[in-house]
Amino acid sequence: GDGITSRAFKTGENQFIRDVRDDPDYIRGDVDEDVPPTVSELLITVVGEEGVIAVINIESDKPNAFSEQDKNILDILSEHMATNIERIKGLEYERIYEKRLGALHRHAVSLSDADTVEEIASLTVDAIDWVFGYNRISFLLVEEDNLIRVDGIPKKALNELSLEGKGITVRAVKTAQTQLVPDIRKDEDFKSGIKNKDLVPSLSELAVPVIANDRVLAVINVESPSIDDFDETDKRLMELLAESVSSAMARIQRVEDLEEKVEERTAELRQAYEELKELDKMKDQFISMATHELRTPLTSIKGYVDYIQSGSAGEIPDNIEELLDIVQRNTNRLESLTDDLLDQRRIESGKLEIEKEKIDITNLLDEIIEEVKPLIDEKDLRLEVEVPGKTPEIFADKIRIGQVFLNLIENAAKFSQEGTQIKVQIEDENESIKVSVEDEGIGLSDEDKEKLFEPFPDIEKPDFYGGTGLGLSICSGIVEMHGGEIWAE
Repeated sequence: GDGITSRAFKTGENQFIRDVRDDPDYIRGDVDEDVPPTVSELLITVVGEEGVIAVINIESDKPNAFSEQDKNILDILSEHMATNIERIKGLEYERIYEKRLGALHRHAVSLSDADTVEEIASLTVDAIDWVFGYNRISFLLVEEDNLIRVDGIPKKALNELSLEGKGITVRAVKTAQTQLVPDIRKDEDFKSGIKNKDLVPSLSELAVPVIANDRVLAVINVESPSIDDFDETDKRLMELLAESVSSAMARIQRVEDLEEKVEERTAELRQAYEELKELDKMKDQFISMATHELRTPLTSIKGYVDYIQSGSAGEIPDNIEELLDIVQRNTNRLESLTDDLLDQRRIESGKLEIEKEKIDITNLLDEIIEEVKPLIDEKDLRLEVEVPGKTPEIFADKIRIGQVFLNLIENAAKFSQEGTQIKVQIEDENESIKVSVEDEGIGLSDEDKEKLFEPFPDIEKPDFYGGTGLGLSICSGIVEMHGGEIWAE
């Protein structure tokens, strides 16, 4: 306004008034009858880094009361005052700056526990309100072509803003740069978001983009009813805050992306599982149908071959007898194949029944050796059997364990050269019984050993050895169902 003091502030110059009654800017203050009226006045400006920061005002009821010496003394005093005021302001500025930095650090730590964008927005708005004291704050999320207000103060504000239109926050998104606007009335992009008529209109604005992976995710916007209320320090601190928000939002986005991928993968696995179940069901149906369709004619073929070979149908010529033997061997082979297929499916589906009883393992081995003796004799193999003096009884399914012994010894005989040796050994290892079958056959590579107990293993072997490829897999299943283990060396 007007007045000599106001003039000193505006001009930055000292005012040496010999008689205020002659000064057109003099404004007489409230009259106090006990105090003589002012006649002369001396005003010395206290000038700091940014201009006049104070005025020393001395008045007298006498005209021309102040000398040049008075002015010089007050000039020296004003310089000391300016220095000390700037020092105090600097200390206060540093204190406030450090306090704000500490608050921003605590805000960054609190964001690490946030699980949603809404939580991040709420924590950020509260931090800005507490640290800076701003009361016009908006946290705006970029969604497709719009800015959506997630949180802010006051609550009654524009909730959605199109990125196709104007706005200082829109410009922050498009340029990916902080917008520091001292006077928004002079900004052609300004668009008011306040709907509360009781609020004084905003005059300055600071809009800071939240950027992650070169993409603007959100905008933190603060406004003030005062002109030029934000400075470079505010801008720098708000950008630090935006960096913390960026890290938190990027983390949540990664988690959401991961959860989405996990859901997609889970759905794929679920679908694959359903398809496998359907395939497994179809395989069961096929094996059941195939074995049934094979067994029916096989039973008839075996019955008729047995009938013919018994001589009940008449005398058999020698050349026909040989052919009947071939038919008999092949029907036995097919019957064994169907039995193996059924056993393998029962093991895989957990439907193979095990009926345990106390058995003498040495006697069981003797029975199996007697069964394979024709194959041993046919290839002139030497069979060595080593058993301890007394083997304890074991609790197992006699038929299934016998099936394991039969498969292992037949397998050894099949892959042994004529005249070589097969060694079967039983060892009592206190808590368990170890049975080993050793032959002098063609051997296996380490790679093939790993596949040996799989159904239909992909193992290279001469064609003349034949076999269903299920015997050792069935052995493995039976042994494991008894709580044991089987391996090849």
